[in-house]
Amino acid sequence: MTKSIKQSRSKEFLTEAEDVLAALGKGLLELEQAFKEGKIDAALVNSIFRSAHTLKGISSVFDFNEMIEVSHAIEDKLDAIRHGRITLTDEILGSIMWGHGLLVRMASSETEDDDFSIELKSLFAFFDSTLPDKKDSLDEDFIDRELVERLTDYEEYRLVENIKGASDIYLFEANFPIVCFDKDYEVLSALINTLGELIATLPSTEKHPDDVVPVAMLFGTSLSKSRLYKSFKKSLRPRLKLLFEQSSDKETAGAPKALTMQKMLNASPGGPPSAGPIESLRSATDTVRVNISKLDSAMNILGELGLVRAGISKLAADLKRELPYSAYGMELARIEKHFDRKFSDLRDGLLDIRMVQIGQLFSRYETLVSRLSRKTGKEVRVSTFGIDTEIDKLMVEELSDPIMHIIRNIVDHAIEEPDEREGAGKDRVGTITLGAYQKGSQVVLEISDDGIGIDPEKIKTIAIKRGFLTTEAAASLTRTELIDLIFLPGFTTADSVSEVSGRGVGLDVVKENIARLSGVIEIDTTKDRGTRIILTIPITLAIIQAIIVEDAGERYALPLNNVTEVVTVRPEDIFYEEGHEVITAGDRTVPFIRLAALMNKKFTSNTKVLHAIVAGSAEHRICIASERIVEQLDVVIKPLSKAIKVPWIAGAADLGLGEDGTTLVLDISGIMELATMDKKVRHTEQAEAG
Repeated sequence: MTKSIKQSRSKEFLTEAEDVLAALGKGLLELEQAFKEGKIDAALVNSIFRSAHTLKGISSVFDFNEMIEVSHAIEDKLDAIRHGRITLTDEILGSIMWGHGLLVRMASSETEDDDFSIELKSLFAFFDSTLPDKKDSLDEDFIDRELVERLTDYEEYRLVENIKGASDIYLFEANFPIVCFDKDYEVLSALINTLGELIATLPSTEKHPDDVVPVAMLFGTSLSKSRLYKSFKKSLRPRLKLLFEQSSDKETAGAPKALTMQKMLNASPGGPPSAGPIESLRSATDTVRVNISKLDSAMNILGELGLVRAGISKLAADLKRELPYSAYGMELARIEKHFDRKFSDLRDGLLDIRMVQIGQLFSRYETLVSRLSRKTGKEVRVSTFGIDTEIDKLMVEELSDPIMHIIRNIVDHAIEEPDEREGAGKDRVGTITLGAYQKGSQVVLEISDDGIGIDPEKIKTIAIKRGFLTTEAAASLTRTELIDLIFLPGFTTADSVSEVSGRGVGLDVVKENIARLSGVIEIDTTKDRGTRIILTIPITLAIIQAIIVEDAGERYALPLNNVTEVVTVRPEDIFYEEGHEVITAGDRTVPFIRLAALMNKKFTSNTKVLHAIVAGSAEHRICIASERIVEQLDVVIKPLSKAIKVPWIAGAADLGLGEDGTTLVLDISGIMELATMDKKVRHTEQAEAG
């Protein structure tokens, strides 16, 4: 098999497996909660089993052998649990969740060289150590063998459990029009499961028209027959037959009467149903999966259309200025306005297609937190809000690992041991809250906990001890600047290596990744009360509105979503603070940066008036000055090569035909980082020199 075919198959597999793994993880979390409450729902175990079985099938189609082995082992263990052959324990549940985590890592593995053999060996060894017990069943006198032979092992087990649990056994026969069988059967199954437990669905032996599907549904319930009729009669004409009734005599209660298949299938009379609706071959779903690369290609074309729009707009304005009463000019102006409206509709439509709910990202961390809790011995739950907030799919994927690293650090370092939390008057179970909300053209993500918080004085002590700062330099830093030291490369408060989060090394990478998305990370913390990490990022970087500025003969694009105001700056407006140029914008002092100086370009004019743009994210601001502001455009950002790392450049945009049309897009977050970190860099250099 060629490499390209393998890559194509892998992408197709990931598309199919992603939803199944998410459903499997969600089901395991629900099972864990049910296990803690002592109320395990058989339907839930069965649902998780089906997810594992589906994943095994998908893995088989695409020849992912290791995933086949793991999903098959999980499937076998769940099958033994749902049949009652083994008892679910915390250790077994933990091993199944361990297996799920391994499957997730296998599915997202980027290379074929990743070796999971040691972990696979340990997982299978534990599974082999928990062998199934002997199957429990009732005496054959109580269950007719003809019936048993028609039931699956699981259905037989559930029938036994219902009889042992003092439930009555009923048969409900229904005839579904073939064109709506799936939907009607699903509704009826859900209704029966609210009244008791659907044990089996069996084919009926009745004669029936070709356009209907007759089904006999065997279920157990403790409700009376009159109550069942009352529940069914609102939407159905019940054909309900009591097949087995628990004895009212306490001495013989639980002793079942024999059930036979003949009784079951001939229990209820009734002729053929009325004719159903006309058959339709239309698909039941209106969803189409589209590769994100195709949307990127459409975005590039949209960007080129934006240039065409700008050209038409300029031509219309020039014609109107030179020939104000020209019929051609007025017609061109009308066409330009219509084109502008349609372009905006197309842009918004393409962006909307790329959007996904942030809940898709948050759901990934529930199983992660559960595994980390088991590994650390801590009790942690996940709470969410704003899960319907929408964000670009590519932004979701870029945020996935940084947030995962933050959560690992929270569980390992911030959340206390259960006994310690109780001693401090807290709930034994720590809470990690993941939230999101939209703020203009940006999305704010919050990751908060109710743990020990961050102590700035402890950070100061460690920074001095490990040579990051001198005592004098540390004394001049604000509380916020001290807390931000945790994002310096190599800085850690950990005294020893941790399996969960290592030594804390990597938070600098977290901040770098957020800045690469033109985002800002902030920390709000209170000692012994918890920490709130706030990420402010653009909703999308696919296509943005930008202001085109020019300085020293070069043009740059500055994202409009970062702009707060445009001001005119004269020499007398600029003053110095700690050796750096600043201006006053509103009620705050803002760092002043000449764009040409930032790019190491020589000034081409001696103009005394500069056009400055005050921009920023969250609560941070910076002033970027240039000779002139050219225009406002919609631009498609194309990322730079990974080999090129410029902290104040977010990417490139094509503003016209030919090589001269490529323009650098400024990264406001990177420029702010450059300005605010300069003070800390000087302090660090002082410490190293000392």
